[in-house]
Amino acid sequence: MEHICKAYTEGFVTIKDASLTLMQGEIHGLLGENGAGKSTFVKIISGLLAPDGGTFELMGKPVAPQSPVEAAGLGIVKLQKRSGLVPSLTVEENMLLGRQKNSFSPLDRKKMRREVGALLEEFHMDPGPGDLALHLTAEDALETEVLKAYYAGAHLIILDEPASYFSLAQTEELFTLLRRVAAKGVAILYVSNQVREMLELCDKITVMEGGVTTATLAAADTSPQQLQRRMVQENKAPKVRKTRAKLGDTVLKVRGLSTFGDAQRPVLNKVSFSVRAGEILAVVGKPDSGTRELCEVVAGLASAVAGKVLVFDDDITGDSVHGTRELGVSFLISTPQRIGVAPALSIQENLLPYQYTNPAYRSHGLLDKEKLKAEADRLIEEYDIRCADAQENAAVLSTSSAQKLLAAREFSNEPVLLVAYRPTFGTSEETAAFLEKKLIELRDEGTAILLVPTDWDEFATLADSALVLDKGQVSAYLPKVQGGEELDAYINGESRMSAEELEAVCFE
Repeated sequence: MEHICKAYTEGFVTIKDASLTLMQGEIHGLLGENGAGKSTFVKIISGLLAPDGGTFELMGKPVAPQSPVEAAGLGIVKLQKRSGLVPSLTVEENMLLGRQKNSFSPLDRKKMRREVGALLEEFHMDPGPGDLALHLTAEDALETEVLKAYYAGAHLIILDEPASYFSLAQTEELFTLLRRVAAKGVAILYVSNQVREMLELCDKITVMEGGVTTATLAAADTSPQQLQRRMVQENKAPKVRKTRAKLGDTVLKVRGLSTFGDAQRPVLNKVSFSVRAGEILAVVGKPDSGTRELCEVVAGLASAVAGKVLVFDDDITGDSVHGTRELGVSFLISTPQRIGVAPALSIQENLLPYQYTNPAYRSHGLLDKEKLKAEADRLIEEYDIRCADAQENAAVLSTSSAQKLLAAREFSNEPVLLVAYRPTFGTSEETAAFLEKKLIELRDEGTAILLVPTDWDEFATLADSALVLDKGQVSAYLPKVQGGEELDAYINGESRMSAEELEAVCFE
């Protein structure tokens, strides 16, 4: 691909000049901060968007895929962040799905089943051919999709930030599979903003910044510092600071909360705590400690089997999202699929879903379209959501702009309680600093915030107090976070505060 460019309506340019060369059997990294144009570039490669200029060749021949289906027919497969496997089918059935092109060419299913079984064994896959996709881990599901693309004859497999939620061990297993697939002659395009992943996995790395591919480097001949300097914009975000918390009345009370996960496995076990107005309570723990499930229950996205969740003494246990919102609860929960963004709807519709039924946005019984547009434009400007206009589909947004869209919608509702799960995950340094600043502003305006921090820097920047979860139970409570606290012993289950100390978090 040479000199690819792409502009949306009204001249908003997202790809200015992007070039990329991949060889058979090569693992090539596309590195850049969020907003650099990586997502749009990949959409063009995979047929989701048409470029406005430039040349595109595959195996020496000009191509111009008009859809992902057409791209797949050419041998270009982009794996989605959400698993494309059919949950009710087995691994084997998923890998065979779509192989029959027409009813006049019946497949030799016995032969293909033998091939799939041999393939799973050759690549040392954990799931067996008869395992249901429903029961696969995210890592196993992704690896199955990689193998499915290889079995289908892909020339190029594209993965966009696939290891975002994987542990180091899971990431290494994925990398091992990708190396084995590349050794068979398949080109791999690995898209990420993580320098460590790039240097560990890739043969070559192309850096993208501001819609331009600025350099292509051999991974063996570069350093983390060199890559970081190339990908980070000159105007780095300033350090976010906060003043001392001015605590108000108790807003959220959680008492004896318990939930179950798959196979009736306890996830939360009698969790109790409180959060006050003007306070950011950070909840930390290992990935399987229950932090995510806690946020989902409080926000109305999941149910509990025991205990209560109260907002200003109103019991919201088991309420739907609509019910929790009626009481002033907003949530910003980060996932690879970005919960809450509907890509097929306009940016305005995503920003203002609750205003469409708000009497303040009606005139003589009809929607006041001018007022809705003015509010959407205001939020786009305030939150620096990078788009041409509010009527564009949200699908065009970068990861950072999509998260700022969610923040604009949730923060602008003047919530009494905000549930924030890893709110800056996957965003650029600039966007992360912006969102942290907005969270502090909300806290200073009196919002109670239940936060699961994205990383320890965010914990140190935002937390007023802290709660530690270990295997679904509260193991420690810090009423004041000073910075530099050692919480590893509590997180790892090596230590636990006394019942009397933990009762301090259950204030009324």
